[in-house]
Amino acid sequence: MEGFLVTAATGALNSVVEKLTEIAMAGEFERHMRSTSKGVRCQIRYLADELAAMQAFLLKMSDSEEQNADPQDKAWMKEVRELSYDIEDSLDEFMLHVDGGESVNSGGFIDKCKNLVTKTKARYRIPKLIEEFKEQIRVVGERNSRYRNLGGDSINTRKATNLSVDQRALSIFQDVSSLVGIDEPKKELIELLMKDEGHLASEKLRVISIVGTGGLGKTTIANQIFEELKEQFDCSAFVSVSRNPDVSKILRIILSEVSAEPYGNTEAGDVQQLVRKITTFLKKKRYFIVIDDLWNLENWKIIRCAFPKNTSGSRVITTTRINEVAESCCFPHEHRVYKLRPLHFVDSKRLFLERIFCSEECPLNLTKVCYNILEKCDGLPLAIIAISGLLATKEPTEDQSNQVEKSIGYALERNEDVNGMIKILSLSYFDLPQNLRTCLLYLCTFPEDYIINTRRLVRRWIAEGFIREEHGHTRYELGQRCFNELINRSLIQPMYIGKFGEVKSCRVHDIILDFIQSKSIEENFVTLLRVPSATIDLLSKVRRLSLLGNTEEEDRSDEDRSGDIYIMDKREEDASKYVDILRKMKLCNARSLTLFSNSVEIPSLLQFRHLRVLDFEDCEHLQDHHLANIGNLMQLKYLSLKNTIINVLPTQIAGLQYLETLNIDVRGTINIPAHISRLRRLIYLLVETRSKLPDKIGRMQALQELKVINVFVHSVTSLQEIGRLTNLRKLSIYVPGGYVVAERYKDHMKAMISSICKLGRANLQHLTIRAAPDSEDDFFIQESWYPPPLSLRELVINHSPMLRVPKWIGSLVNLQRLILYMKKVSQENIRVLGGLPALLYLILYVDEIFTEMDCRRLRITSNCGFPMLEFMQIGGPTCELGLIFEAGCLPKLQQLYLEYGVEETNPLKAKDVVFGIENLSRLIGIYCCIHYAYGTNLTRVAMQTAMEKAISGHTNKPTFSKDEYSIYK
Repeated sequence: MEGFLVTAATGALNSVVEKLTEIAMAGEFERHMRSTSKGVRCQIRYLADELAAMQAFLLKMSDSEEQNADPQDKAWMKEVRELSYDIEDSLDEFMLHVDGGESVNSGGFIDKCKNLVTKTKARYRIPKLIEEFKEQIRVVGERNSRYRNLGGDSINTRKATNLSVDQRALSIFQDVSSLVGIDEPKKELIELLMKDEGHLASEKLRVISIVGTGGLGKTTIANQIFEELKEQFDCSAFVSVSRNPDVSKILRIILSEVSAEPYGNTEAGDVQQLVRKITTFLKKKRYFIVIDDLWNLENWKIIRCAFPKNTSGSRVITTTRINEVAESCCFPHEHRVYKLRPLHFVDSKRLFLERIFCSEECPLNLTKVCYNILEKCDGLPLAIIAISGLLATKEPTEDQSNQVEKSIGYALERNEDVNGMIKILSLSYFDLPQNLRTCLLYLCTFPEDYIINTRRLVRRWIAEGFIREEHGHTRYELGQRCFNELINRSLIQPMYIGKFGEVKSCRVHDIILDFIQSKSIEENFVTLLRVPSATIDLLSKVRRLSLLGNTEEEDRSDEDRSGDIYIMDKREEDASKYVDILRKMKLCNARSLTLFSNSVEIPSLLQFRHLRVLDFEDCEHLQDHHLANIGNLMQLKYLSLKNTIINVLPTQIAGLQYLETLNIDVRGTINIPAHISRLRRLIYLLVETRSKLPDKIGRMQALQELKVINVFVHSVTSLQEIGRLTNLRKLSIYVPGGYVVAERYKDHMKAMISSICKLGRANLQHLTIRAAPDSEDDFFIQESWYPPPLSLRELVINHSPMLRVPKWIGSLVNLQRLILYMKKVSQENIRVLGGLPALLYLILYVDEIFTEMDCRRLRITSNCGFPMLEFMQIGGPTCELGLIFEAGCLPKLQQLYLEYGVEETNPLKAKDVVFGIENLSRLIGIYCCIHYAYGTNLTRVAMQTAMEKAISGHTNKPTFSKDEYSIYK
């Protein structure tokens, strides 16, 4: 089934057409079929042509403006999509019966097509199957023929071409959060929060509330104030409540943040217990807490009980879209409600133009149309970002801009509130190619405010059939391209940025989530079930099911004379309704099932026949018996048990011959059956470090990613087998420390090194080694690696401070990204690393600079190499950093990240910490992370002043930012 494409607009039509074509072209089909039904091949071709015509019509309709679509058109489109799914399910089930378990190791659907004509039962079943499909299509077609004049002009779609995240898309979030248009409201809010109203009044608990429509930037401003003021308080917390909160979870987060305890260490008690714990902890402290995105009074009435009314000068900020909630938070001080205003036109213009043109200047031919667009966006930041993201992907012509302007006008002139913004967002949605629309809609599978892991998301897209293969690229690379394009268009927000600038996780803005949820429900793309239950169409077949569980607590609280809180919990009643609806749903045709941590019930897998995706990640209630019937899911491609307590993987899993992703990184050790090596199509295998893989792992030739392999847990044979995985592109291993242990397992380490070197002559591109720091001269890392793994593009050696750079690293001519933990770094180390011809990113975590000359200063000269280096990070909390950049060095360096500790005993003068910055000709940004001890203030200030002076003299005027951390000794 490789290469088949599924979209939200056309369902599985493309997949069905391609499968029918394969059947028609399979082997000597006509000769075998002549005896049973003359011309069946022609019938199949006719059927494929009919479906292809339907597909073209659906694409045309889906590319038209939503406002121009007739309701009957939409109904017919939905009917055709549903039919396509049903036909594909029938084809897949038919092929499974034909196969009869005889070719579980064959190449997939196409290979089965070549063999099916030799099977007597198949020859007689095919004509009947085709007639059934033709009848279904005839019924749909006749129903449609009763309604005419369907269709409309289609809008040209654009293909995503970005291979990497546009840095403008990342910087725009920085602009929104720290620069554009927030200075004035932030100043006013700080004054409202902190101003002196008399000695006694200032010491009392003060609550202010920021209110405004979605997308105005309430959270942004609250977060800026929080970051600026939190150091003035004993403890602080920032927590998002959102529309459907788990109040006990909210209270646990507050308790975790104010007490500086990990969330997992807070007991999951009832609401009363949590409120008492928080109140007791805060009773004598000056605290600062932000409660973001409140939606109703009931939640606030519970949360506010946790905040003692002491006289320590504590402060609370709430944000909400609802005036009534804001007034209740501040009652009886209504003047503490701050109504957030839209951006001024000047700020709107700045935000708009920087996103599109990376400048505050607008081309003359676009001045008028840009002015009109900004005027209609009316200062709403989210609307401005959405439209600028749309325009940034188009040619900067007047025609393109006029087209967008007319569409915005149509949306906004009919809706003056937040619905107008939804209409604006729909413009960005309809501008997406079909595959990107599908990928975006799929995000509604996840709950509000959920942090979505990028790799998890992309792998699920692949399993669902949203990503088509292209020659020269893996499907993951193409899925990553789709993800990056959604980031570039500002439709999803980057959350965690990795060391090499990649977006590790994202979230969806509430307003965008509302929009894609409504579209998904309309098209029966994803079915969402939550407590309290949303309206579910029980007559429709479920295609993708997301069990969000208990997403809201409708608890009401009152205080009796003793001050205790009594909660009237409707949880049991809601859960009963949830279970009742779940049992009435038509689940046999579902293609994906996702359960989140607080799901009320886990359905039996016997109810599902056509699952492609089964995601139990973080599901707290999952137990071994819930996987009892997993062997029936013959189409399963994605299975995740990550962060569950499962400890036995069913042996039936070996029969899931289409499985491509298996994530069994569970909380404990999991027993992996030996027959897992039969999974010949498995691409991603992610295991927990204490788990042992079978000795025959070398048979899994499709594997592209394998992590995390504990070298000492596995047998020497299985470590040698890893060297046979010639398609492996990403490998992560763990090497426990200790000299005695290392001596005992030398054969294991040599086997692992040998396998890595073999893979390094094939396709291995990413290698992560996590090694314990017990041995200063670690055998595994410093051993001679021959021949070196020349295919490596990324190497990370984590948590094992080394005395020197291993010699074999200097041979990695294709290496682009490198992270090392060094005990000491010397001129010789710099020479070795500088000789890497393709190196773009270098991160050196260093305890100490070691040179015999220059008073501990590390000299980087033009002879050091680094011909391609663009990003360099060097130093550490204890490192007395001294660098000299000589003329001609680092010719392409753009970003410099320095980390160092300030000690009074530092022999370096302040001006010598970094010398020669002016010689970095391409430098555009520098960041310093400074660790200082008590009593070093003068030295720290002198170093910072010298740094700022050196930067100010640079011709590029690079940006400068810093963080400072106090070290208590």
